[in-house]
Amino acid sequence: MHAQWRSLPLDDFVVGPDGTVAVGDSTVANAMLRRLREIDEDEERYVSSALKEIQRLQAGIETFREARQRERGFLVSALEAWSMPQLRGHRSRHIDLPYGRLQSRVQPSKLEIVDMAALTQWAANRPDLLKQPAPEVSKASLNHHFKRTGEIPPGTELLPEKETLTYSTV
Repeated sequence: MHAQWRSLPLDDFVVGPDGTVAVGDSTVANAMLRRLREIDEDEERYVSSALKEIQRLQAGIETFREARQRERGFLVSALEAWSMPQLRGHRSRHIDLPYGRLQSRVQPSKLEIVDMAALTQWAANRPDLLKQPAPEVSKASLNHHFKRTGEIPPGTELLPEKETLTYSTV
């Protein structure tokens, strides 16, 4: 169809003094409309094809990430099983290896909010725990309150301290 468009005689187009193009007759106008339809169809096909390719690539990326996450989880689990007993005996709480460092860290116990309504009601009489301007309990002030008083407010659960392994690679 491009050939038909290109074969239209240029004499059928009249360029006015202001630079606008005037169509010479209905055959040329019809050919222009046909070409516009082809352009629209080409664009729809291209966009549809591109969107399918994007979906395929996104699925591939997700599959790749899931596989790497499973592999990472397996390796970290194996490193934890091997290193944690050794790290408990180390004063420095880390092991340096040629490809990186394994380090043990104890995460302190903290409160987790499980019922915001109950917690907000409890905190209503404790303005030092409320964020302003919205009356919402600040997690930082809540954990600070717990460390200071040992109190576990309603609507929260105590997450116990736990030892975790961190790693860095070189």
